Amino acid sequence: MRIAVVQTLYPKGHRSLDEGFVRVLSKEHMLFIVDDGKYFSRNVSDNVNIKRIVIPHFSIKRWEALKRVLRRIDLFFVFLALRIHRCEYDMILFLNIDNDIYKVEKWLPRKKKILFHHNDIDVLLSSNQRVLKNFNLTKRNFCHICLADYISDSFKDYAQLDDNSVFTVHQPLVFDSSCDDTIKEELLVGIGNSMDEGIIKSLVDLDMSDDLPCRLLLRSRGIEYKGRNMDVFTGFVERARYEELYKKSKVSLVTYPLDYKFRYSGIIDDSLSNGLSVISNDTLCGRYFASIYPGSVFIIDNVKDLWAMLKKGLPSQSKKDYCRFRERHSDNYVLEQLNKAIKTQL
Repeated sequence: MRIAVVQTLYPKGHRSLDEGFVRVLSKEHMLFIVDDGKYFSRNVSDNVNIKRIVIPHFSIKRWEALKRVLRRIDLFFVFLALRIHRCEYDMILFLNIDNDIYKVEKWLPRKKKILFHHNDIDVLLSSNQRVLKNFNLTKRNFCHICLADYISDSFKDYAQLDDNSVFTVHQPLVFDSSCDDTIKEELLVGIGNSMDEGIIKSLVDLDMSDDLPCRLLLRSRGIEYKGRNMDVFTGFVERARYEELYKKSKVSLVTYPLDYKFRYSGIIDDSLSNGLSVISNDTLCGRYFASIYPGSVFIIDNVKDLWAMLKKGLPSQSKKDYCRFRERHSDNYVLEQLNKAIKTQL
């Protein structure tokens, strides 16, 4: 199958994941990657089953109104490239989208189209009537891919789509320390982009009450703190530092705001694939992982329960869960899931 793989949002935090999906797809399919030529690494360009279609990309960090204008310009170049090269591919796969895609779907070439869903479903559910109307008019023109069954099932019910329109595809392994000899430390890390700020503040308030048998390293959007048992910092974590922390840490803390209903957690994937156990607050995502990996993912109801757990020491990951996770997220398993979705579009 010849597939045009399109990047439109260039999310820095998804780069390794997107490269993982490209790696898996290129094992059996010819890919035509449409992007700015800089988003993916050199390894992608060197793959014999991948052809690059380079387009302009404009970005700016401030001024939301101007960002929206540049976003439309980016989409214009995406659509132009897809039309110019429309004889070279059979299907279009969007790695990341926002809900503008439903408004402009009519301008795309008349090819089968696959969408990967990330946080856009939560955004869609809170959108205005005009966005929802565009979605309802065009939703059946796409094959929809979600990253977990609880998201796929809820999305199917909400959108009134059938089983041949919505599929679950697991994330491939993004980075792997299974052959690394780094010794695990008594360290808990919570460095995701969406940590619940209220939980971080409560942990800081509790910090002087006890000595813990472990150290906490947390990332916040606005709190900086160095204390008795923990360090809290702000700012971006470079990829090399991120991987280093997950190789040497024993536990990952994942605390999402409760309005994150249909979002998946790449942080939990990275944790389980690298031998960390996970402590999560009571969210749909946390409960999903705890039901599959009960010996490695632990749900806490409140900060006091978390503190009591930490006083007893950091929990270890279950070897059985580790093996099961790596099997369910292997390249072969993910490719099988992707091919199932692709075949329904033929």
